[in-house]
Amino acid sequence: MSKPLCKLCQQREANQTGSHIFSFFLIKDAINNAGSKRRENEISFELSTASFASSYFGSEILPDHIKEVKGRELTEEEIREQENPYTKDNILCSECEKKLSTLETAVADKIFSKLRKIKLDQGLEYQVYEISENLLLRVFVYSLAWRAAITGFGEFRMDFEHQEVLREILNLTLDLSEDALLKKLQDNEDLVTSLPIRIAFFETTGTNDNAIYCHWEKRPYSILINDFCFQLFFKGDLTKFIPDTFFGITGILKKKGFHNMQESKLQIAAISNEKRKTINHSLYKFIAHQILKRAEKDFRTGFVHFLRRDAPRWVVADFIREVTLNNDDILEKYTPEHFKNAALKIILKYLQQQYNRT
Repeated sequence: MSKPLCKLCQQREANQTGSHIFSFFLIKDAINNAGSKRRENEISFELSTASFASSYFGSEILPDHIKEVKGRELTEEEIREQENPYTKDNILCSECEKKLSTLETAVADKIFSKLRKIKLDQGLEYQVYEISENLLLRVFVYSLAWRAAITGFGEFRMDFEHQEVLREILNLTLDLSEDALLKKLQDNEDLVTSLPIRIAFFETTGTNDNAIYCHWEKRPYSILINDFCFQLFFKGDLTKFIPDTFFGITGILKKKGFHNMQESKLQIAAISNEKRKTINHSLYKFIAHQILKRAEKDFRTGFVHFLRRDAPRWVVADFIREVTLNNDDILEKYTPEHFKNAALKIILKYLQQQYNRT
């Protein structure tokens, strides 16, 4: 059976397996066991309101450690469905994969090696940080957004015409050698800097509880990947975005100076470790709220289906208390099985009370 064409060049066979959607150097601190660089040691969490907090455990993670991280053991269904959510097979050819690898190596060495040494002055929520390698960072961002779009990662969706704009830029600039890559970036500077973009980097000290999350809104396209975040626009007017959206990140990025377009140096927001914690708390709280809303709706529907009547308010309240009891904000405990068991328990409790009244 023939393989599909590479989604990037659209010329060669997509023969590459295990392509990372998000660059491994970017996400490894957030997903790896004890800082290991081996991909078999990956522990990862994908956050979305659809998957909630689906997890992946590499083949070398011990069962006891899985239980420690998840708060429970893997179910039989989860064991069968263990698939790394950050890799995809047969979306790229081996040559395009190597070109992306050249880009990632350059970005890691020239940009992120500096970003991850940033220490903000005490008491500051954020500081302005200038990136002289703006073309390199921009194309890296485009590659992340494009790969998230073509794989449909989480709830991320991008208009096809926007995907094609990014694909065109990538094909015009990527190369197997770093020198050729940098020359192509300079040759296409006007095109590369034509899209409005905002970028933030999170100072991360202590426990890394950063997430990987793609927002569903399209204006702007917003992605948070470990300690790196960006908002990408395809229109020049940035004035209509509400400041308190995207878990408080936009409130910072909306400030004057972070609107990058046709720039010579790219200005990013270096966000403090304390502010990062606040942002993460808002993100996890939002996800929990969304999944509980969905669970409540499903419970009401199931109640009507089985008992042919609407669920009383106190029964719904009992269900919510049951699913949140002793969870200590560990999102991984909110599984379909957990909701099913809670619903069954509350419905049986309701039936017993009705029986006792007769």
